[in-house]
Amino acid sequence: IPLSQNRKYNKSDLANALRHEYTHAVIAEMSDYRCPAWIDEGLAQLIEGQPNSLLGPALRKWLDDNEAMPLEWLNNGFTLLNDSMVPAAYAESLLATRHLVNSQGFTKVVEYLNNLNSGMSENNAFANAFRKSLPQFDEDLKDLATRWARSNQITP
Repeated sequence: IPLSQNRKYNKSDLANALRHEYTHAVIAEMSDYRCPAWIDEGLAQLIEGQPNSLLGPALRKWLDDNEAMPLEWLNNGFTLLNDSMVPAAYAESLLATRHLVNSQGFTKVVEYLNNLNSGMSENNAFANAFRKSLPQFDEDLKDLATRWARSNQITP
């Protein structure tokens, strides 16, 4: 994390950024660098603390005209996405990961990362840990995102 001696920084923001980036490092090690970007980013955002306030509006704007992005689009990072999609991609990653943690528990997320580390395919690792196929979760996410967008919840 680049810091400038000539620029003041907010200690709270720095702590959030450190938690976020450290989470990426732990996930990389736990999954043998095989964790899909959507769950990697979702977990990092959860651990970081208070979500970015721009994420909710970005996802709602995306969902006004589109279904939730297929997780396949979010597997390999967001640098290849159109710039206008990136905030919604982060928000959808947070929504999907928060749903997994809330419905399955963090222990199942750890099991998933360990499954990836052991060499299981992404689909088998997901189904083994969460007792649901990844394609089914992807379909369920579309409904979840639509319900969230219609709700008064601020954070995905």
